[in-house]
Amino acid sequence: MRAPPAGGPHYDFKPALETKKYKLGEALSMKLLMKICLSVVITTLIISCNTDSDDKSIQETTIVDSTGEVVATKGQPSRLISLGPSNTEILFALGAGDMVVGVDDFSDHPSETKTVAKVGAPFPSFDLERIVSLKPDLVVSTELAEFNATLKGLTIPVYVSNPKNIEEVIKTIDDIGHLVGLHDNATTLSSQIRSRMSAVKSLTSDIVPATVFYEVDASDPTRPYTVGGPSFVNDIINMSGGMNIFQDIDIAYPQVGLEDVVARNPSVILLANAYAPMNPQSVETAAARPGWNSITAVKNNSIIPVNPDLFSRPGPRLIEGIEYLAKLLHPNLFLNSES
Repeated sequence: MRAPPAGGPHYDFKPALETKKYKLGEALSMKLLMKICLSVVITTLIISCNTDSDDKSIQETTIVDSTGEVVATKGQPSRLISLGPSNTEILFALGAGDMVVGVDDFSDHPSETKTVAKVGAPFPSFDLERIVSLKPDLVVSTELAEFNATLKGLTIPVYVSNPKNIEEVIKTIDDIGHLVGLHDNATTLSSQIRSRMSAVKSLTSDIVPATVFYEVDASDPTRPYTVGGPSFVNDIINMSGGMNIFQDIDIAYPQVGLEDVVARNPSVILLANAYAPMNPQSVETAAARPGWNSITAVKNNSIIPVNPDLFSRPGPRLIEGIEYLAKLLHPNLFLNSES
């Protein structure tokens, strides 16, 4: 047997050490790889969730407006322009005032509108350049066919409001609320209006209605404009315990002769043009019209100037018009009422 080398048995430990290093490195590499893979998975999930969230935020909202056109907005609009006082009042009542970047020259309520950029009036025309410069993502307009078409041609979404009765006013409030992402506010506002209307109706439903002549304009004092059956003002008069003497005319704002008013003999005359900037009418000028001295309203001093904004603007303040007119026509009904 060969004698072992001097110094006892000798083993080469280097291969074993390298093997351990390799195995240790391999284990560390696998752990590192697993961490990297896990990080990638987590990052992918986060990106996916954010993408889903972004997709929801830019989800298209569609509404059919008063003209039957489909209005589509992507995401929640944040830059709104109103081209009508009633639309402006609706937006502010919904809590969207901070989104409004422009309004027409006639929008004067609420007081916050004083600091909002003005974009002109429908006649002769709105300031298109000004409107475009404000970069609106939704314009709430009225029936201005050519101008609205111009805006749409510039890829600006346009919602057209033209309610013809109280129910359509409430629908307009709901539609606009939905478009601007304030649907809950719209539901609350609509419910409040309905509740207050119900309170008035419960008081006036069983009474004999007062006959009413509502004068819109008398630029030609021999043929004043009034309201017919298709006007939401007609609804306001009826709900307030009145009867519009020209409700049988199938035109929203007909022009009538002085003799027509005499023949229908209203018990109350409402002058919505008493504060008009042009051709305002007073109690005295109305009473002095030919033949009107025989009208019951004139005999009983029941010619009353009224704030037209409460009646002529199809917006949230119409309920104030209803309550005001009901108390005016039937004050005894409200002596013990908080309405």
